[in-house]
Amino acid sequence: MPIELVTRGAKKAYEERKLGVEGSSLFNLVGRTEDTDTSGSVLVDRYISSPFAVTYRNKNNESKVRNFQPGSGQLVDVPRISEKTPIDEELRDQVAVGVEPSTGAMTSIMKNIDQIMGDHIEGHLMTKNKQAIDFLRTGIFNAPGTGGADLGLSIDFGRDAGNDINYDFTGATASFLTAIREAQDQLRSQGCPLNGMVMILGDSWATEFSQDTDIQALRRNNGQNVIVEAQMEAPQLLGVEGLQIVTRLRDSAMLAPVWICRYEPPTQYISAKGATPAPFLPDTEAVMFSLGSKTWRVYRGVDAFDANGKATRAVGEMVVDSYDENDPITTYVRSQSRHLILPGNIDHTLRSTGTFA
Repeated sequence: MPIELVTRGAKKAYEERKLGVEGSSLFNLVGRTEDTDTSGSVLVDRYISSPFAVTYRNKNNESKVRNFQPGSGQLVDVPRISEKTPIDEELRDQVAVGVEPSTGAMTSIMKNIDQIMGDHIEGHLMTKNKQAIDFLRTGIFNAPGTGGADLGLSIDFGRDAGNDINYDFTGATASFLTAIREAQDQLRSQGCPLNGMVMILGDSWATEFSQDTDIQALRRNNGQNVIVEAQMEAPQLLGVEGLQIVTRLRDSAMLAPVWICRYEPPTQYISAKGATPAPFLPDTEAVMFSLGSKTWRVYRGVDAFDANGKATRAVGEMVVDSYDENDPITTYVRSQSRHLILPGNIDHTLRSTGTFA
């Protein structure tokens, strides 16, 4: 089977499916500005300003000295994902699902390629969306190997330890509103923009929210008030698949409203074939961030074969190619990616871990 034909079929399947509708993945929301280049690395500049006011001087006195501490730069090699699926003699002999047995072998093969690409696309999406959640949770861009092995490829952006907080819901005076305010106040202390603040709840947090007497009182007394907005069918925040809006909340003591959300994509996170499905966000955790804070989704180049079987450099959300092995004749369909979420200021993300009864 010509490599050009397989590559064309794989790319056609990829183009039809994409990685979801533009902007529909959590990865794209967390990394809001795209940065694409065929190089293999990205320069991470870290300069976090600490503003303070200017002061006056008396006539004929010297100007006050304002010292400058330069930032730091680090060249980061963007980690790569690469997976391949063999189309071997056994697969060529099988009739693809949805194809009549009397149909030619090439039709079955192209149908199988379409399904293979669907598996790759779903796998890339699952990995990237989990990386987005973990980036918000920990301030680390995780890049694990098979079975979660630490390959030394994860990138720790050095988030302030103060942005990993706790809230005890078992206390006599515990309140969901207080938990939100504490998280918001911590982000404000780090200079985080207050516009577009989002809090994503784990299951235990969501249960606590629904049972909280203060929240219930707000809903009873302010049904038409902007303090609480709720709908029977939860919309998705900015069209992000699975990022369901629970409410938009602001009480009198909060500095700005917060979108309260759940992340419930069509399937739970499955780390490897046969692994037990798990929530993307642990039950006892909630994360908070601001849509006003600058972030980038970075894509860098991978080595791939073009339609003529020649090596080339390519970059994109997912680079698709194929190649042959001769004995036995096997064609591999391969997907690759080098991507990264890059924060303008990692201290504009926060995790709160709750203690529940």
